[in-house]
Amino acid sequence: MTTACHHPTGIRQDRLQKFQVVVLCGPKTSWNPKDENRLVAGAASIIECEADHPLQPKVINARIIEVSWRSLQGLFDALQLAVQPRPANSGRISSTDDVAHFQQIPAPIRTAFLESARSSLAIIKSSKNRKDVQRELHNLSGSLRFFDLTELSIRCAGLENGINHDGLMHHAHSLLALELQLDQLLEEIRTLNGR
Repeated sequence: MTTACHHPTGIRQDRLQKFQVVVLCGPKTSWNPKDENRLVAGAASIIECEADHPLQPKVINARIIEVSWRSLQGLFDALQLAVQPRPANSGRISSTDDVAHFQQIPAPIRTAFLESARSSLAIIKSSKNRKDVQRELHNLSGSLRFFDLTELSIRCAGLENGINHDGLMHHAHSLLALELQLDQLLEEIRTLNGR
């Protein structure tokens, strides 16, 4: 199914689940960020096309690819990347979130965040109960957003929503990729914390 809309609000939530890829093309100033976040949280793959993005696709994480709209070949390559499955262990799964600002946060708050996030991650890794996993994804999403780790917060919220809609097994691959990324993030913050 192919659908074109001039604005993110043109895609209804019930139809979003049917899309394999959502392509956002145009300056982000032309719509409300909340509308875009809804699409990003609900879609399986996102291609962001802006004039200043690279001419060749840049994979931001397991779901998001950036490319310039000035390159038809780049857009074609980005679409191929989005529809072809990527291996879960293809090197470091990087995030655009930066943890350097955690140095400005008092150590007791960093420690509390780490303990809470580790606890949530342990439950996500070990539980086979959909509601437990959704609850911990919800908690993590809020904590990550509070600490300006927006991209991971959106991924947690998107997985929470997807699991609610499709079930836990349908999102096992995405959940594993998120677990790896969260492990790396917590290690980076732990290193900043000096323990």
